[in-house]
Amino acid sequence: MQAWERRGVQRGEWRRSRWRQRDTAVCILIVVVSLTTFSTRFFG
Repeated sequence: MQAWERRGVQRGEWRRSRWRQRDTAVCILIVVVSLTTFSTRFFG
């Protein structure tokens, strides 16, 4: 395996981990928003 190929693989892994972190943040945000809207509708 060439050095530049290894660098590309590492960069791809790093980008994938970044996307996974962003997906987790988006899921948490959706859950929080849905919970707040449900609680306001339920108690309001």
